[in-house]
Amino acid sequence: MRNSILAIIAVFAAVAMAAPTADEAPEIGAKTIIVKCGICKGSGKLVLSPPDHGQYRGSIEPKSHWDIRLACPICSGRGRIKAYRTSMPPVKDGTPPCTTCGWTGVEKCRKCTGTGVVRCTAPDCKNGWIITKHSTTTSKHASSAHMKTKVAPCPECKGLGKVSCAECEGLRATVCRKCNGLGKGKEKK
Repeated sequence: MRNSILAIIAVFAAVAMAAPTADEAPEIGAKTIIVKCGICKGSGKLVLSPPDHGQYRGSIEPKSHWDIRLACPICSGRGRIKAYRTSMPPVKDGTPPCTTCGWTGVEKCRKCTGTGVVRCTAPDCKNGWIITKHSTTTSKHASSAHMKTKVAPCPECKGLGKVSCAECEGLRATVCRKCNGLGKGKEKK
């Protein structure tokens, strides 16, 4: 019993000694932070207007009647997303920075160029919308055929035309390949 109490005290003492003080350099390396979603500007909501491909012909409602209101598919309606921290204050302990990432431990994603989103690649998606045309012909009146256009949001991107980048998982950056996310350069000898 006494040994287990001493072991617990030793763990608490080790944790207290390892805690950083105000005089120590900031923690370096790849860290995530919460930032405002760049797609919905932090509101968590979007209003999307379908493109006009003739689907409104004969309609007396204003075009805004057809607008689609939805939760932002990038931030799932929260208005905030997780992203890698891409700037760091200089470290004062003499540690040289990584020449690629400069202490951040991350580099801008090459696929999305640091935005966290890429164009939707669904097969029929055209800027977020699936446009289909079909004939309204009946067998009795083949001569009076009309083409009807249907415009619907893409099921992949929900009408946005963009999806989260698969390369960086929407974090806008990837772990630095040179320092493996540590942010430190090689020590000078």
